[in-house]
Parts: sequence; C-alpha cells; structure tokens
Amino acid sequence: MKTSTGPIGNIQNPKKPINIVGGGFSGLVMAYFLQKEGFKFTLFENESLGGKLQTIKTEYGLVEYAANAIYSNHDVDELIKDLNLNPVYAKSKLKKWLWRGLPSSPLTFFQIVKILPKVFSKIPNRNFRDLSIYDFFSPLLGEELAYDLLSAIFGGVYAIDSKKLSFTSVFKNPVKAQTYFQFFIEQRKLKKKNYKAKSISFQGGMADLCLALRESVAGSIQRSRISKVDDVDNWIICTDAHSASTILDNEVSEVLKKIEYTPLTTTTLFSKSRVEFLKKSFGIVIPPKYGFKTKGVLANTEIFNRPLTSFNSYTFIAQGLNDNDQEFYKEVDKLISIKEEEICGTFSMKWDKAIPVYDIQREENILRLRRLLLESNNLILFGNYIDGISLREIVTMAKNFARSLK
Repeated sequence: MKTSTGPIGNIQNPKKPINIVGGGFSGLVMAYFLQKEGFKFTLFENESLGGKLQTIKTEYGLVEYAANAIYSNHDVDELIKDLNLNPVYAKSKLKKWLWRGLPSSPLTFFQIVKILPKVFSKIPNRNFRDLSIYDFFSPLLGEELAYDLLSAIFGGVYAIDSKKLSFTSVFKNPVKAQTYFQFFIEQRKLKKKNYKAKSISFQGGMADLCLALRESVAGSIQRSRISKVDDVDNWIICTDAHSASTILDNEVSEVLKKIEYTPLTTTTLFSKSRVEFLKKSFGIVIPPKYGFKTKGVLANTEIFNRPLTSFNSYTFIAQGLNDNDQEFYKEVDKLISIKEEEICGTFSMKWDKAIPVYDIQREENILRLRRLLLESNNLILFGNYIDGISLREIVTMAKNFARSLK
C-alpha cells in the first residue's frame, strides 16, 4: 500500500477495527467500498452527512450548493448501478463560453492561426513538478492568452489562476512528450478507449447520490465527534486537512495546517427570463483581468433533462460575493443581462474551505505527508486535498484502496 498516489498512509492489519472519521462524500464512498469488500468499520460524523454536496428543493427548482454533477468513468457507472440510482445525463453538444466583454468561443480563429506554428516546438522546461499551468503553456499560447484563457478554464474547476495552479496537480501522469504536439497526442491516448465520459446528476440532484451512499452504510454510522486518534484501531481520516490536523499529533498535524483552501460562494438565482446566449450551453467562465468576483456561471436548466419548469436557473461561483451584496446584482446584470427586479429567488451558500489550493506548495506538503506516513501501520489520510479534486477520482481511489486491503 506504499504508493505515490491515492490515500496517504498504511493499514497493516485490516482485521483490527477500522474507524472512518468524516461523513462527507470521501468518507461515504470509502465506507461503501470497504463494506463491499467485506470489512467492518464505524463511520463517525457529527454534522452533515454528504458534506458540501447539498441539494435543496425550492418552489422554483433544485439548488445545488456545491458540485452539480459527477463526471463519469467505469467506476462511477458501476457505483450508480449498484446503488440502483437512475442517472440524469447532461444534454449533448452543449457549448462553453468565455467572457471577453461579450461571450465568445474560448479560442478565436486568429488566435488558433497564431498558435499553430508553435505546436511543433519543443517543451522548453521539463521540471514539471516546479511548473504552474501558466509556466508550461505560455511558450505555446503567449503570456496574455496563457493567463486569461487558462485562468478562466481551469479557474472554473480549481478556483485559482493559471500562475498559481500546479501543472502536476492537473496532469498527473509522467510527461514523455518532447513537443507540445506530442503532449496533446499523449493526453489523448490516456483517455479510456471506447468510453465516453458524461456529466451525471439525478432527479433529486446530487443529494440523491449522497442519500443512497448513506443508506447503504447506515448500520455503521455513529453520530459523534472524534477528538483524537489512538494507536490501537485503524483510522481513515476523511475530513478536510485542517480538521484532520486537530485530531492528529506532531509533524503530520503541522503539515496539514499548511494546506490552504479557497473560500467560495455559490449563488443560484431563478428568473422567468432566459439568457439567450446561454441556450444549449454549460455556462460561461470569466478571465481574472475583467475584475469580476464571479469565476463562472452555470446554466443549470440548459444542462440536464429534468421536468420542465417555468423558471430558468443560473449558478454564480464567486469569491466574496452573495445575494446579500448589491455588487452581486451588478455582476448578474453585466454578465448575463438579468436585472434584479427580474429575479424570482436567490439561494447562497458560503464555503470558507471550498476547494484546496492546488499550487506547488500543496504538492510539496503532500509529498512530505507521504514520507512522514510511509511507515505508519494504522493511519490513512483521504480527501480531495490529497490527489484529485474531482468526485470520480475520489470514487476510483476509494475503490482501489478497499480492494488493496484484501
């Protein structure tokens, strides 16, 4: 189980009692796969099961307070089938827009023409672990485009700009390519053959997935808080890094405290007005140079085939901006041209620790944790700060870990 990816730490004797701390998505998925492999465990959670994955039903429609979908792979498909859930798939051929004062395609014709001659140039810096996304792509795209375009595209997922986002946090497999053209071919080959990934939700939103996971392990859930771990039982810590630091001691705790998080606010608004340019679209992402606090806008009612409603739903993902702030309505007007008086309802959620900061410092801290826990025999750290931000990566890592214990 000594691995350079996935959960950190080791469990030498899985026959000893296994305690899972944290009932967010990571903890529920870990519990599900341990149970599937026949292991006994207790899952400790004192607050909300499902963590940030919260869906509320309003008179206007569903509101997702965090992720609105899970991107599929074979493991996700298998999980959904085993839980007897009926998936709702995103509509096909949805556009993605980039804000340039007005919505536009991510790359213009003239930008493509300018980039093409450079595609066959050599990758100048191969110290990939020390590179940001900006560092890697700026020789190809140019400084301005590498910052604006990539900050918008990756910022919609990782919530930081391209100069901070670690290259190896996004591209985890070793890069053997010598040129950018070879790099793109290499990345294409890494995709699963004969498998087309899809964005998946459910009729009741993402809460349906969390509820099904919760019910599948209900007999092993204990609603209480763990203040410290011991050396007697096995422990799988599935909280955020800062919460994990409070129940661990010594150097491991100090490293966990150094992992930073980005605060975010998600605000979903409902309107009878439909934004014309967002028809048949996922939404729009905004480069940082325009000065908006909004990082991106999801066109919810355009994405999934749910029962028709007379209201149109849009979710704003922002830093320091919610529906109690008049600046929010100004950004709504500027970005999608909906006036405050046209809005029927708004629902905001602020997350102080929304997403780990996937920068080079996080990479260094994770490598340090792997070294510190290399010889541990009863402790595992697991969560989206470890090795993957996406829900499907969490599913696959939990499944592989549970199988490795047998």
